[in-house]
Amino acid sequence: AGVVAGIAILRHRNRLPKRLRIWVAFVTLGCFYACGEELNWGQVVFGWETPAWLAPVNDLGEMNLHNISSVWLLSNAGPRLFLWLFVLAGIIHIIYALLRGGVEKGGWALFWPTYVVLPTALLAIVMRVPDRLEAWFGIVMDVWVWQEQEEVYLAMFLFLYLLSIWYRLGMEGGGGSALDRCSVSVSNPPKA
Repeated sequence: AGVVAGIAILRHRNRLPKRLRIWVAFVTLGCFYACGEELNWGQVVFGWETPAWLAPVNDLGEMNLHNISSVWLLSNAGPRLFLWLFVLAGIIHIIYALLRGGVEKGGWALFWPTYVVLPTALLAIVMRVPDRLEAWFGIVMDVWVWQEQEEVYLAMFLFLYLLSIWYRLGMEGGGGSALDRCSVSVSNPPKA
């Protein structure tokens, strides 16, 4: 869903500043990479065997890159760290905007996540608690299940983030400039 949202935004790339276009393309590729990795690049769907050269270096013997611990940038740790830094920066920005009374509508405002991603960001943080309890206090829980849930919420965060950019651009109805149609803000959320 994040890939589809990213492509929808990029179809109207002339409405975005150049650097924001690059950022949206980067996030969209990140969504594609995450989807491919979770499906083991088709292995889960089609059931093919892991190549002989990959099985020994992959921690789980699967056809993906994120379980190769020797390649930090592509392993689970690298991309997850970058995503977590963005999630935490987004939460801080949302809290700052709430304290100030609203989200600005010009310039790089589209870069920042809005309050719509806050529930998924907070749930992803909650999913880290068992891992931290085990690491810091030795309290053993079924960490694997919690880590998988964390990945779900991080994926939802990216999807909602891209969807919020699309919505703030006003692409759903067409017409008007991106800034004129920016109708969602922290100080004026839509009524349910």
